[in-house]
Amino acid sequence: ATTCVVSVGWALLAAMSVLSEPIVVVLFGPNWTTVTTPLRWLSLSAAVALLTSGANHLLLATGGAVASMRAKLALVPIAIICCIGGAPFGVAALSFALVLAAAAGSALMIAAVSRHSGIPSRLQLAPARDATLVAVGSGCGASLGLLVGTHSLLTSLLALLIGGCGALAGCGVALALATHHPLRAELLGLWEGMARLRL
Repeated sequence: ATTCVVSVGWALLAAMSVLSEPIVVVLFGPNWTTVTTPLRWLSLSAAVALLTSGANHLLLATGGAVASMRAKLALVPIAIICCIGGAPFGVAALSFALVLAAAAGSALMIAAVSRHSGIPSRLQLAPARDATLVAVGSGCGASLGLLVGTHSLLTSLLALLIGGCGALAGCGVALALATHHPLRAELLGLWEGMARLRL
């Protein structure tokens, strides 16, 4: 279940990170494109936090409410230090600091689950492998939307449409490659044929 949640979440966040400029133009207008960098950092922060999204539920279900609370309380001073350290350097630096805080929070939750439930961190991080492949496919597919440009609201909407379709196609290709889907052999054969043409 965690692999599915992380895969879907990372695919959406990868597409949102790649298409951050057209998203901002559509939602807020072309004068707000300076917030695209913080949006990208916040997408990464959400992706890091999503990796351990089920850890709290696991701890609560197995009687580890105290371990969960300790991990969350330990994160508070870390998050405050990250915010204080990043805030003087602007919104982009603050957004990056939130990535560090999310990474610390994930590390604390992984350690809490390992101590309480005995699940090794290697197994807790296993969903990241499949989710990374789907996220890369989604991001590569979404980049097709950037070919349109974001000069106006109409071109930004078109970029989102093309990028969204490309992200779905990229996820499909990534899933076909990650599983033993019949398309895998076709895609690998196509790749080998293209490699021979380059030689």
